[in-house]
Amino acid sequence: KAHGMDNLYKRILVGTQQRLRPVLLTAMAAAMGFLPMAISTSAGAEVQRPLATVVVGGLISATFLTLVVLPVLYAIFDRKRKPKKRMSGLSIFLFIVFAAVGMQNNLHAQNVLSLEQVTELALENNAGLKAQSLSIERSRQLIPAGGNIGNTGFYLGHDQNNIAENGKPLTVLGVQQGFQLPSVYRAQKDLNQKKVALEEQQLKLDERLVRKEVASIYYDILYWENVKQNYQYLDSLYRQMSNAASRRFELGETNYLEKLTAETKQKEIAILVQQCDDRIASSNRALAQWLQTGESFQIEKIPFQPIDVNAVAITNHPALEWYKAAEAVNAGMLEVEKKQLLPHFQVEYFLGTNTDADALFYNGFQVGVGIPLWRKSLQANIKAAEINGLIVTQQASNERIRLQEKQGQLLAQLESFEKALRFYEQEGKQLAQQIIMTSGKSYQEGEIDFLQYILSLENANSIDKNYLDNLIQYNQTVLELNYLMN
Repeated sequence: KAHGMDNLYKRILVGTQQRLRPVLLTAMAAAMGFLPMAISTSAGAEVQRPLATVVVGGLISATFLTLVVLPVLYAIFDRKRKPKKRMSGLSIFLFIVFAAVGMQNNLHAQNVLSLEQVTELALENNAGLKAQSLSIERSRQLIPAGGNIGNTGFYLGHDQNNIAENGKPLTVLGVQQGFQLPSVYRAQKDLNQKKVALEEQQLKLDERLVRKEVASIYYDILYWENVKQNYQYLDSLYRQMSNAASRRFELGETNYLEKLTAETKQKEIAILVQQCDDRIASSNRALAQWLQTGESFQIEKIPFQPIDVNAVAITNHPALEWYKAAEAVNAGMLEVEKKQLLPHFQVEYFLGTNTDADALFYNGFQVGVGIPLWRKSLQANIKAAEINGLIVTQQASNERIRLQEKQGQLLAQLESFEKALRFYEQEGKQLAQQIIMTSGKSYQEGEIDFLQYILSLENANSIDKNYLDNLIQYNQTVLELNYLMN
């Protein structure tokens, strides 16, 4: 056994040595290629760093498995075979492909969601929408209840005054049923169907609100991501300036004020970057409240740019459609109240006998009609239903006017933001870039001092920040316009 184990260890060592050089060199080359991306702190690094970390980690773990675990398993399960030669070029290529596939799987495991996917998850999982859907189903189940004719009555009676031919009292067994005219049941069923339509319109309004809020939070996250990138770019500049100022101060080439100012500016920007992270985390929590999935996710980092206006015409607005459905429900209620003035009917059938041997069976029937003689309360209900219809009509008119006015206000705001965006796209962006380049060159050549350089950077950053501020307000206004709500 000891001799066999010694041969096993020798085979493992030989196999490992044969595979070590090509695999190790390949893994080291690939890992070193991604190392700058993994340790970068420049603008956009927060997007690239996770990708590089996954790749480097995958290469290291895959290399360990290939060099150590694979030879051990090979030696154990294939002892009678001779060790193969070193890994071929095809094997190295397949190893790299498998590492890349593993990297892609890790990226997908992060659950990155687009706006469409986030919206669909919210519509599918939101408890409020589920409750409204159940409300619709409840109303739909109540439609047949409009045809309810009431309980059927059974009775058993014994009356000493009700004497049969044999001179003995009769015991009477009977059944009775009351009902209304068919038009009454049709009116009640029609009312229940209109209630279902009203609930469906309410669901559309609720879904509209969910879409608006989810999109608003989504673009808010994109806004803070871009603000963060802007600050990170400044952070890299101020960090370099802080290091340079500290070095120049040590060499006696500048004063302590310049060193202190550079360090202060760098710390201020670092705080702003952290505040952006806090706002992003807060917005993600707000988005999770709408999704209600219980799973971690990240939104897709799409370009932050103006969104399209898809405003719905006021005449077809879902809120006004809801009022139309509400008016239909009120009309149905008025019709049902009016039907209460109609007479209702009652039918009865009975059978009587007694216990004597010569007793006979007696049967009969009776038909009755109920007339609402006391109509005052019924007419009061009718009048109240008519007034309620006028209330709904006035509310719909008020909602139409309010939506029109709000749409006009939003369009005016949108035009103002469009002017600011056009200025940045046509002039502002180039001005900011020129300010940064020119001020940096002038500072290096000694044409401006340190404070002037910082002021120039802040001016350039102010132009970019104003653009982002106007862009998020533009997008939020477009969302308000597209999903015009109360």
